[in-house]
Amino acid sequence: MGPIGDIDVLLDEADADRLSVTLGLPLQPGTAHPAFRSRRFARWTAPPLPVEFMAGFEHRGAPGWTPVRPRTRARIDHPAGPFFVPARHELIEMFRRFGRPKDLSRAAALERLDEGRGSGAGDRLRPAGDHRLLHVAVVEDDDRLAGRKTMRD
Repeated sequence: MGPIGDIDVLLDEADADRLSVTLGLPLQPGTAHPAFRSRRFARWTAPPLPVEFMAGFEHRGAPGWTPVRPRTRARIDHPAGPFFVPARHELIEMFRRFGRPKDLSRAAALERLDEGRGSGAGDRLRPAGDHRLLHVAVVEDDDRLAGRKTMRD
């Protein structure tokens, strides 16, 4: 995996509207990508890592465009405050479904975290030596096309 370039946050449109007011971020439609799109998009550059907010996020697969809505939620305690990501098994499914080389690499890295742990460990995300693996649900690499407003290649 490459260096962390930003943090991607999936949220619904009502939350995006509230966030826009709270942080003073303009919302705009996400730029279309062949495999990903979002109805609303905002980029927050005040934190050390930029944060991209995507509301109405969808993935294009065999059945066409489908909403990406995590079904699970795992709490990660971090010095800057807690944050939530889908459970590891759901992240693995999501990355495999996305199918890009970097997504498949992330899925494999998450699977390796379970090696040597008993069954069920895949649903509990705990800090490990490489914290980038914990952020994998919301992080995209820097190696993207400039100006694109959705999850990118």
